[in-house]
Amino acid sequence: MSVRDLMSCEEFQDMVDGYALSVLDAGELLACAQHLAQPGPHAGCREIVAGVRNLAAQLSDLLPPLPPPPPVWDRILAGLATDSSDAERLRLERVEDQRPESASHQGQA
Repeated sequence: MSVRDLMSCEEFQDMVDGYALSVLDAGELLACAQHLAQPGPHAGCREIVAGVRNLAAQLSDLLPPLPPPPPVWDRILAGLATDSSDAERLRLERVEDQRPESASHQGQA
């Protein structure tokens, strides 16, 4: 790659959101990484990446945590279990933990 093929700060900043979130294709990610690896001066490129990543982290903190889908969770439990009875016990404990609070206290008025 020659110097004239390198991405400018303006080109980088047009792609910075995708780069910071790692949603670009492999070639674009590489081009952005090569841009950041170039000696400066940069027009705030590194700072913009940090800002986008920080904003994404803050936004993700606002979302409620979601449990993994049952098939994924079952594979996780199977990996933790030493035998099939352990896997079944862990699966049943998970089902118990997911019951609504009101259902587990019915009849306790």
